[in-house]
Amino acid sequence: MRYLTAIIALLLVGGELLAQNGTRRLPPSLEREMKLRKGSSGRIMTFSDTLKAKTRIAESIRNTSLQELDSTMVQDSAIIMVDSAVSISHKEWLDEHIAELPEYRLTAAGPRFVFPLSILIDTRRRTIPFDSTLPQKMETVERERLTANESLPLTRPIAQEKPTWLLFNAGAGTVSLPSISAIAYPIKNLRAEVALQSNLDDAHAVRNLFFLGASYEHFFSVPDQRPDVLIPQLHLDLSHARTDRLMPALVYSGNHTLSNTQLGASYRVGELAELRLATDGRVNFLSDEVMGTLGETTTELSLDLAHEERPYLYGFNASFRAADEIDVTPRSSASLAMLGATFGFVTEDNFKIGGGLAYAFTNDVVRSGGGFSPHAFLRWQQNPFLVLSASVARTYRLSTLADLTKTNLFYSPILADSMFGTGDPRRVVLEPLRIAANIEYTVSLVERLGVEVRYIMSEDEPVFEMLPDTTAGARAFAATPKDTRRFEAEAKATFLLFKGDELNASVIFASATISNEERSMPFAPTMNASITYRMKALAPTFTPVVEFIHLARPDKSISLLNGEASFGLSENISLFGRIENIFNAAGDFWTGYNEHPRSILAGIRGRF
Repeated sequence: MRYLTAIIALLLVGGELLAQNGTRRLPPSLEREMKLRKGSSGRIMTFSDTLKAKTRIAESIRNTSLQELDSTMVQDSAIIMVDSAVSISHKEWLDEHIAELPEYRLTAAGPRFVFPLSILIDTRRRTIPFDSTLPQKMETVERERLTANESLPLTRPIAQEKPTWLLFNAGAGTVSLPSISAIAYPIKNLRAEVALQSNLDDAHAVRNLFFLGASYEHFFSVPDQRPDVLIPQLHLDLSHARTDRLMPALVYSGNHTLSNTQLGASYRVGELAELRLATDGRVNFLSDEVMGTLGETTTELSLDLAHEERPYLYGFNASFRAADEIDVTPRSSASLAMLGATFGFVTEDNFKIGGGLAYAFTNDVVRSGGGFSPHAFLRWQQNPFLVLSASVARTYRLSTLADLTKTNLFYSPILADSMFGTGDPRRVVLEPLRIAANIEYTVSLVERLGVEVRYIMSEDEPVFEMLPDTTAGARAFAATPKDTRRFEAEAKATFLLFKGDELNASVIFASATISNEERSMPFAPTMNASITYRMKALAPTFTPVVEFIHLARPDKSISLLNGEASFGLSENISLFGRIENIFNAAGDFWTGYNEHPRSILAGIRGRF
């Protein structure tokens, strides 16, 4: 043994001397392994096949005494087993070669192996001939089923070695002059964004758009950054958006400016299928400048704490949302607070079932009190590709001015109240019944298919209706609370075609009815379809894009065809052109407000 130790020490010293003279040396990982072995032989062996490790060790590895080793006797840390575990109808023979493990480093795209010249080792080994008895010796390999909660954030990789610090678009066209947008990353994890568009066409209902925002993400270090551990994350964001709308109203007719400022923060931490903590806070300031200011401050807070580990899952959640300071008569506020708990079971075959109960504290112009909100759910992940889920609940939600203007950009409570006396439209909406079922099928990291059906009954839901003044040509929308029921079916799909072309499609079929009046909701979409086809395989530097959009409501439908193309001048610079509503079809889903006129835009894009 002393002689063997001396020989190993001599080899290590000689290797270092040769490395200093320019001779190739072993990778650091193998040198460390040999130093740790000390008195034992420096034998490195690798295998790559579809046999179980214990079978391969017992049959193929012998010690210096030529005795057969049992799998329980093997304690050689330098033996590396690689099991491909590929399930195919005809298994091809995997040739054995001498190979050393390369060093690797983490990048933003994931682990990347580095193959320096010093890692190459000459060998005289020949390819092993095919063994016809191998398939009979193979044992069945089953895929391990892992659980993953789709609502959790994924572990983020480390920052890129050469991160992109600026993205910009600049262009001009028949409607937009100018059109500029830029995204910058001045420091690590900080994103700044600005967008500006000025429309000169009087037929366009949206005249000017402006957006300015910044967000920052901080990832807290953890002692063991295993792939199954979620890195604690802190997210902060601040944004300000301004939109000018051309609104022909009986009073205050002209450009109406809608301003929206948001401040948000969130914190996430936890492990997959175990303890999770999520907190969110957001403040929203909304104003509508019409001979004065219509203001609303929306506050949102939420806390979710959950623990999931077979066979039980349980959690606690709390949320609060309030909308205050709206300048209509009478001036009032609306708020909704909910406290709840969830409990369920998780089986070995990834079947999850459970339910919960919450209590809601409600307050608006017509309702002050509370009520219970029960829910039940089930989820089954049959394999890593197919997920089935369903839920049923009785719940509450708050409809704020920010929500209403997000749905209908041309809605102004000041106009509706001054012309028709509609008052404060904000409500705590009760949903006595909400049923949903969902199927998700993942073909690959890019290709996905999902289908969901929903049935929703609501009380005091704001319903949009147009209140025109035909004499003066004025148009305004009212949001009147009514009892409704909806049935919706939604499908989304992403496919790769040919040699890399990408097809994205989504469609929603809906039926929305005012319950006590037995008529359709006037401006509720009955169909919303969008198809986008990107021809990425046509040429390396030329990418055409075709978009088709179809919107339908009970008495009107619009169909739009858009086209776009980009041509790369270099790795970082490209030219682009875009045509919207190529055939100049009707583009006013909201009657009298042309949102989609025919327009042409051309410009340049950069990435640095």
